[in-house]
Amino acid sequence: MPADRRSVVRDLFGEPTKQVDTRIAAKAQQSESTLLGRYAEFMVCAYLSKLGHTVHHVDAAGFDLILEYENVSYRIDVKSTSHTYIGPRKEMAFWNLHKNYRIEQGERRTRRMLLPNDCDMLALFHNSFSTVVYYPVTKPLKQVRLPLSQVRNSDYGEASLKAAVIAKSKSGATWR
Repeated sequence: MPADRRSVVRDLFGEPTKQVDTRIAAKAQQSESTLLGRYAEFMVCAYLSKLGHTVHHVDAAGFDLILEYENVSYRIDVKSTSHTYIGPRKEMAFWNLHKNYRIEQGERRTRRMLLPNDCDMLALFHNSFSTVVYYPVTKPLKQVRLPLSQVRNSDYGEASLKAAVIAKSKSGATWR
């Protein structure tokens, strides 16, 4: 076989095809924040699975995951951040929360606060520490701020999940 024929990739019909690196093509179509968000979603899925929970990646309107916890389903919206504030008296990590929506009569997009009917809890993933904190959604939210000591603590994830489940069950607004 001639050398030039080996270097050409052919389709099922023997026609030459253009080889495209799909990783680069996919990355070119998505922003860095979208890629970090997807990474956070899959890290949270892996973390919950590691804890022995059943979790489904659904990426539905308003939430990203469905968690089966003690025979109750919870809708989880995953949010990721790299933001930290280190001031003279406190160190904080913060997540800006908003939902985009279109106004029906036009193409203009606007933002609104995160509401309790959007999801049951948030999985707040910090990119710098690769840790997750769970936060119940019991009222409209624009931003969540947490002490950096909580966010840095990798053992806090399981405890915050239990606390979020308890808070949601007390509010009586769980999704089944």
